[in-house]
Amino acid sequence: LQISRFARELRDRLRLPETPATLLNSAGIMRFGKSAARNDIARAGLAMYGSSPVAECQDKLIPALTWKTQVTLVRLVGPGRSISYGRTFITSRETLVGTLAVGYGDGYTRHLSGKGAEVLVKGVRCSLLGRVTMDQIMVDLTNMGPVSPGEEVVLLGKQGEEEILVGELAAKAGTIAWEIFTGITSRVTRSHHDHGNIKTESFRGKNLPP
Repeated sequence: LQISRFARELRDRLRLPETPATLLNSAGIMRFGKSAARNDIARAGLAMYGSSPVAECQDKLIPALTWKTQVTLVRLVGPGRSISYGRTFITSRETLVGTLAVGYGDGYTRHLSGKGAEVLVKGVRCSLLGRVTMDQIMVDLTNMGPVSPGEEVVLLGKQGEEEILVGELAAKAGTIAWEIFTGITSRVTRSHHDHGNIKTESFRGKNLPP
């Protein structure tokens, strides 16, 4: 109905039959595609990241963004110890805690604190412990075997057979996928992969390009 009304307005009321027009965003593209009448321009925002706002269409897209960090510190702590600020998480057993180099200063939102968020280490899901701080988060590495500083960690994307999609992070943070993507700050180094060619850019302390 909306598509037909849009086409009619262009044709009859606005009298712009030859003017390029846009109706479809990512959701519209996934739902209607080429069937949308008089839709010369499509605004593929979220879909450019390989993420679909229409859940049943996600398998048609390949996620284009992976967000990674690394382990900076590993410590074994006993039961009854508080992790991160505010004593919101207390260990119930001996726990191997990994500190990761990412925080809300990088765009890893504080709203993931205490919400069951996970990261991938060696292709295994590891739970976030306590609050997200400005520069660091802590995760449970207890069942991971040996993990050393420098170990790669995936915050968003695929590692091994496991994958964390943006919709999962957004749901746990009580927000939307768009905010997760656009919230990644200039402190995070960007690496662009193009058919085997990798271009790495750091915008730390600078404004990101439009």
